[in-house]
Amino acid sequence: MDDLRSSLSSSVHVRSFSCRADVITMTSEVLGSQVSDSAADAGYLSFMRQWHCCTRMVFGEDMLSVRNVSHLYQIKRDSGEHIDAHRLQQMIDDKMPRLGQRTCALFTQAFIEMRARAAVDSSPESLFKDCRTGMHVLLAAAWLDVLQEEERAVVAPDVEHKSLCSYTEFVTRLTSAEFHHFHPTVRLACWVRYLLRATRVDESVNLDPLLKLPCMDQVR
Repeated sequence: MDDLRSSLSSSVHVRSFSCRADVITMTSEVLGSQVSDSAADAGYLSFMRQWHCCTRMVFGEDMLSVRNVSHLYQIKRDSGEHIDAHRLQQMIDDKMPRLGQRTCALFTQAFIEMRARAAVDSSPESLFKDCRTGMHVLLAAAWLDVLQEEERAVVAPDVEHKSLCSYTEFVTRLTSAEFHHFHPTVRLACWVRYLLRATRVDESVNLDPLLKLPCMDQVR
C-alpha cells in the first residue's frame, strides 16, 4: 500500500483497490513450516494447487482464502490418498451457499474425474476429449490454469507472471453492455474460448455440453 501511495500524486486519494491472490504464494505463506519436503506433502501441495486453481477459475477469486487453504490442507492430510468428496463439496457450499449443493456436487465430481484423467495425460487435447457435461468442459478449461501453475511451481515459483482470468474476472472486465445480457452459458462459452486462445490450444473443442449446462446468473 505504501508503494502504491508513493507512486501517485499527493492530490490522488486511494479509497480502495483490489488484487488477486497467487495460488503458490498464498499456499506457501499460509502453511509455512507445516509443510515438509516429504513426498506426501509434495503430493498434498500439488492437489491443493489443482483444487484452488479450478475453484478460483470457475467460481471466482473469493474461493482462494487463508481459511480455505488451511482447511484444504487438513482435509487432504486426513484423507491421504483418498479424496473426501463430501468435505470438498461442503467447503464450496460453505464459501458460496448461493451456488446450491447440486452445483457443488457436480463440480467436485467433475474435478475428481478430471484429476484422474490429467494423471494419465494432461495435454489440453486429452482434457477436452469426450467431456460429457458442461461442468466437465469448465473443469477442462480451468485445468489450463493448473498446467500453468504446475509448470511455474517447478521452473520459477518466485517469478511474477500473468495469470489467466477467472470467469467472474473475465466478465467484469468486459465493458460491452450487450455482453452482460447474454445467457450465462453463452458467457461461459466465451470465457472458455478466451482461455483456449490465451493458452494457444486448438479451438475446435466441442462446447455443446456447456450450452446445455443448467445455471443461474451469478455475476450481473
